[in-house]
Amino acid sequence: MVAGLDWKYSNNIQEANSLVKLLYEGSQYKDHDIELSIDWKRYIEMEDAGTIVVFVVREQGTFVGYMTVMADSMLQSKNNKMAYMESLVIHPDHRKGYLFSTFLKFIQLELKEYGIDYFMVHTPAHNDFGAILRRNKFKEFQTDYMIKL
Repeated sequence: MVAGLDWKYSNNIQEANSLVKLLYEGSQYKDHDIELSIDWKRYIEMEDAGTIVVFVVREQGTFVGYMTVMADSMLQSKNNKMAYMESLVIHPDHRKGYLFSTFLKFIQLELKEYGIDYFMVHTPAHNDFGAILRRNKFKEFQTDYMIKL
């Protein structure tokens, strides 16, 4: 596994889009009638502004996934910085083994280097990977619910 920060949405929309489309079919977005209409322009603007960071994972040179992270000072605790997982896409064929755990550890080390104090990761209800997070010393923090208005 190779993880890195050398990847930009602006140069790799097709690569990212191929994974997103594949995963949309079995995702919670489709289950909740949320249209797949990614705002790549906004992703690029946020990336250029430093609002988001993209971590990429490859196996044997093949792009197999990414995590987009947003970070800022916490509104409830201004002396702490929190990073939030905005999106996570890992190809289904590469979810076995320790790839995700290794990828998470890489991201945590990088975020710590950036001065981040806390890292929040959410799991989809239909594909809960909380057990992996708990094995990696994450603690359950909150439960989210959604309704279409």
